[in-house]
Amino acid sequence: MQSRTPLNPGIRRTLLPGAGALIAVGIATSAAQAVIAPPAGGTTAIVLLQPGTDAHAVAAAETQRNNTVLDVYSTAIDGFAALLNPADIARLRANPAVVSIETDAPVSINAAPINDMFAGASAITGVTGSVTGTTAGASREPGEPMPLGASVWGTSGKSIWYSWTAPVSGRVTFTTQGSGFDTLLAVSTGSSITGLTTLGANDDTASGTSWSTVSADVVAGTTYRVVIDGWGRRSGATALNWVVAAGAPANDAFANAAVITGSQGSQAGTTTNAAREANEPTHGGSGAHSTWYRWVAPGDGSVTFSTTGSAFATLLGAYTGASVASLSTVATGTAPAGQTASSMTFAAAAGTAYMIAIDGAGGASGTTSLGWTFTATSPVTAPGAPAWGLSPITVAGSDITAAVAAPASDGGAPITAYTVTCSGTGATRTGTSSSPNVAVTGLTAGATYTCVATARNASGGSAASGTSPVFVMPTVPGAPTN
Repeated sequence: MQSRTPLNPGIRRTLLPGAGALIAVGIATSAAQAVIAPPAGGTTAIVLLQPGTDAHAVAAAETQRNNTVLDVYSTAIDGFAALLNPADIARLRANPAVVSIETDAPVSINAAPINDMFAGASAITGVTGSVTGTTAGASREPGEPMPLGASVWGTSGKSIWYSWTAPVSGRVTFTTQGSGFDTLLAVSTGSSITGLTTLGANDDTASGTSWSTVSADVVAGTTYRVVIDGWGRRSGATALNWVVAAGAPANDAFANAAVITGSQGSQAGTTTNAAREANEPTHGGSGAHSTWYRWVAPGDGSVTFSTTGSAFATLLGAYTGASVASLSTVATGTAPAGQTASSMTFAAAAGTAYMIAIDGAGGASGTTSLGWTFTATSPVTAPGAPAWGLSPITVAGSDITAAVAAPASDGGAPITAYTVTCSGTGATRTGTSSSPNVAVTGLTAGATYTCVATARNASGGSAASGTSPVFVMPTVPGAPTN
């Protein structure tokens, strides 16, 4: 740093621009020089100005106010040292060109920053933030990696370290925008200086810039190491900024559908940062941010899915199929106007996997709540045994009509047929009808009979009824005689 020799031998330091970080300047003074006393109630102060400010002009203005300017700095920093009283200090602090004012005091020469070493990394926290520092007086450690190779990183040699544990999963971006020199930046994982895995490194964010940018995917709870260095051994005031952009939900893709199970349940989620896939159905609307769930029906029955509690107007779709391009639509649901919840109900078959999609009407996205309720269909069984009506048997010649009473239980399905079998001293005969009035023909004349009846539905046949009352078929009269 270039500086004129101060008149006051007490002056020993100046400040770097930007963050007010200290560097030692080691200015020589002569014992023969007279010491100028500060004004009554005042002090010897160092005034640091914004980069590019004309330090000589500001210092001259203070001289015109009868303040004694001791030195002016204009090469490595913009500022000056002066004897100031409290009122002048307050006035200057209100000046937009002034970065800071500090009372002069001796400091150690070339003191290293507290986060110079990897083991002393400064902890930073949060989803977003910024922190200032300095690489002045810093150095590289033995074994410290060169993420951009020796041709770039090999020119450096003044590094500082930060440690950041990701509070959420997503994609983090670190920048050194606001630093006072040409920076190098790298982000790594690892617990020792010689065991680091570099996730990203950068010299200049873009052509014509001197600050650096690194972006990397991060996992909540994982600790990441951030190092700032200077190209060509440059050093100075640093600024480190970071922000995490939430990543896409884990169940964004059809192939990564979240598994939900059971006859009833609910699942919280989000469609923020999700996207539609090529050939994906529209889910009954015009969505743009879908997530997927997979549910296997525990039995035959009816299931209802709803998005009550979601933060936006939702779309729902239910499908069968093994890929997003080969789905068969089972049901869809859309939220009524002015509401956020959508629902759909459909018949589910035992063991079938259904793919459920949530999206947002008009491209909306946000937090979601998916609920489902399954009601099993009662199983179909064979019907109960039928009974006999009040007048069970009507005889007409060699035929009868049997009046069967419906069974007490149809087994959960309609009766499709009644069968009556008659047996006795004559030939056994059987008749079947879809109605409970069953005709049995060709019985033996003069024979004695009883009958039993059965009923049938989709599941099978019933047990036999009790026997009917006994009846005798009429005898056919013989031929007439002379």
